[in-house]
Amino acid sequence: MSEYQQNTTPETLHTRQRSYRSRAEYDLCLTLAQRTNTHPAEWFPVFKSRYGLEAVYTAIHTLHTNGLVLTQTFTTCTAIDPILSAQLTPVYGDINPRTLNLDADRLITALHSAPAAGAPVSPTLRTSSNEIDTSRVQAVVMQNTFGIIDQSHAQTLAARVRETFPQALFVENSMSTVTRMARNSQGEPLADVSAHSFGFNNILGTSFGGAIWLNPALAQRNGELYDAIVEQFASLRRPTHRIERAVEKHDKQDRFLARLPQTWANRLRARWINTGKYEPELSAVERQGSLEYSLLGSTDWIDTQARLALDSLEANFQRREMTVSLYSRAFTAPDYQGKLSIPQAALASADGSRTDSAGVDSANAQPLLYFPVLLKDAAQAQAAVDAVRAAGVAAQHWYRPQLFPGVMDPAVYNLPSDSRNLTTTKDVSDRIVVLPTNISDEEENKAIAALRALV
Repeated sequence: MSEYQQNTTPETLHTRQRSYRSRAEYDLCLTLAQRTNTHPAEWFPVFKSRYGLEAVYTAIHTLHTNGLVLTQTFTTCTAIDPILSAQLTPVYGDINPRTLNLDADRLITALHSAPAAGAPVSPTLRTSSNEIDTSRVQAVVMQNTFGIIDQSHAQTLAARVRETFPQALFVENSMSTVTRMARNSQGEPLADVSAHSFGFNNILGTSFGGAIWLNPALAQRNGELYDAIVEQFASLRRPTHRIERAVEKHDKQDRFLARLPQTWANRLRARWINTGKYEPELSAVERQGSLEYSLLGSTDWIDTQARLALDSLEANFQRREMTVSLYSRAFTAPDYQGKLSIPQAALASADGSRTDSAGVDSANAQPLLYFPVLLKDAAQAQAAVDAVRAAGVAAQHWYRPQLFPGVMDPAVYNLPSDSRNLTTTKDVSDRIVVLPTNISDEEENKAIAALRALV
C-alpha cells in the first residue's frame, strides 16, 4: 500500500478511516497540513470551496431538516448558495465595523430580522413564553473578510457562539486567508470547519479548487455530525471529462479573450459557456440560490496546481504584507483624517499585539487579499473606484451590493425586507472601496495618489 493510501489513526479522525483519491490529493492535503500545523487527513479538497460547504451543510440537513445558518450579507452570493442548496435557511447578523465579521454582541438580533416578502421561513423564532428560540441555529459562520483575522474578536465570537448556540457548528469562511485560520490562545484553530478557496479572486489565483478543514475535536463534541460530514465528503462526485477539459483550458481561454475587443470577448465567452467549453467564475443560477453542480470533488490537475501555488506562498504573502503596510501608513496620515476611514483590524498585525498609536503594525502586517477603505458615501466610493481604475489599478467595490454581485430574488435568500438590524452592514457596503495587494510599489503609489486627489 502506498503512503497516500494508508489509513489514518483513530486518534486523528475519530473512528473513521481515511483514504485518498490519488497521490495528487494526498500531496495537497499534506502541504496544507504542514502550513497549518494540522493533519493531512483533516483536509478535503473540492472543485470549488462552495461545494465543500455544501457537503457540510448537507450533513447538517440530514440531522436537522429545518436548521438555520447564522451568517452575514456582507459577502458573496456563493457563500449563501451552499446553505440554500442543502435546504437550510440563512439568517443574517450585523457586522462589527472594526473586523467586518459578525458582531459578537448582536447575534441574537439576527433572529429578530424581518424576512423579505415571500421568504421561505420567518427567522423570528419565539417560544410560547415569548423568548427567542435559539435551538434551530445549526451553524454560525465567521468570515475573515478580505483576509482580516482579528484573533481577539474571533476568540470572543467563538466563545459567544458556544454560549448562545451550543448545538451549532462553528464555520470559518477562510476563502481570503488560505492556510491562515483564527486560533485560540494556545494556537489551536477555533472553528469546527474552515473553508479555504484557491480559485478566482483569491490569494492563490489558480482559478479552481478549494479545501475544507474538519476539526477532529468535533468528533468528541458531536460525533454524529462529524460522521455525517465525513460521509458527505466520501460521496463527493468526480467532475466529468467535459468539466475537466474546460478547467484545464480555462487560463488559455482567458488570455485569448483578453486580446479581443470587449464586445467580441463577451459574445465568445457566452457561446463557450452555453456549449460547456468554459467554466465561469459565477454562473447565472448562482445568483438565484442554487449551485451550478452539486457536491463536486476536485481533480488531480486542480490539486497539483494548488499545491504548486502553495509552494510559493511565502513570496505571495510577503508582497501583500508590504502593500498593506504601505496603504496603512498612507491612509492613517493626518491629511486623511475625517476624509476616509479604515476598519481597524485591517491595520493590525496577525496576532493583534504590535501596533503604533494609530493601530498600524508596519513590521507585521497581515497578507490581506484586498485592503478596505471607507469613503464619505456611496457616490464618493464609486468615484474612488473609477479614479483608481483610471490610474491603472484594479480597485473593486466588494461587497456593494451585498451578497455580491447581487441576487435576482432577495426572498430566495431570505434577505430582510429592511436594514434596521443590519445598519453597520449597510453603511460599510455603501462606502467600501477595496484595493488590490498583489501589485507593485509603483501601482500602490498610483492608487494612493488617485484617492488623495479625490478626497
